[in-house]
Amino acid sequence: MIKHDYEEALKYFQQAAWVAPDNARYVGNLAMAQGMMGRYDESLKTYQRVMMPAKAHYNLGVICEARQDYERATQEYATAQRMNPHIRAPRRAIGPMHAAQEDTDDSQRKTQTEEPDEAESIGSVPGWERYR
Repeated sequence: MIKHDYEEALKYFQQAAWVAPDNARYVGNLAMAQGMMGRYDESLKTYQRVMMPAKAHYNLGVICEARQDYERATQEYATAQRMNPHIRAPRRAIGPMHAAQEDTDDSQRKTQTEEPDEAESIGSVPGWERYR
C-alpha cells in the first residue's frame, strides 16, 4: 500500500481475509484498502467484523483524515467518542486535523489568488490561440 495501489492491494487483502476471516490483521488491512479507495461504508462494515464499533469508527476517521476528507473524519471521530467516551484518541486527533485543514485551506486560497507565471498561463501554450 506504500505505492498507493489500493486496487491491487485490495485483491490480495480480499484473498487473505477469505482464507483467514478471523485474522484481525488481514481483515483490518482489507478495511483500510477499501477506505483509502473512498469506499467508507464498506470499510466500516469490514472493520466491525474484527473490532468494536467505536474503534471501527475511529479507524475510519483516520482513513478519512489521510484522504483529507476532514468533514467525514470529524464525523467518524465524533461517533467513536459518543459510542465510547473513554476513547481518548479521537479528542487528540481532532485538534491537529483542524490545523491541517486550515493549512490546506490557506494554501488553496493563496494558490487561487496568485497570478500565474507567464509559462503557466494558458495564453502561453503553443497553439492555444486556435481555441479562443
